[in-house]
Amino acid sequence: MWNAGSTNLQLKHSCSPLFQKQADGIACSVLLAVTAIVVAADPKKPADHGLFLPDQMKWMDAPNALPHRSKLAVLEGDPFKHEL
Repeated sequence: MWNAGSTNLQLKHSCSPLFQKQADGIACSVLLAVTAIVVAADPKKPADHGLFLPDQMKWMDAPNALPHRSKLAVLEGDPFKHEL
């Protein structure tokens, strides 16, 4: 509940101390996880994703399991290998 009776707005806590400790713990955990992800990211490594337009892809006939005249474009790897 906000107390707007003065120029200084104050938040009155209406939750239990146990809930507040749990909320603080969750907030610290999230902050720690985000910090670890940012630190672990290598800014020199190129991105693993890209934007491909249809005319930039190599289209080929799809396997017989798909409807007749279907086309297939593989962006990475070889889907016809058995090592998937």
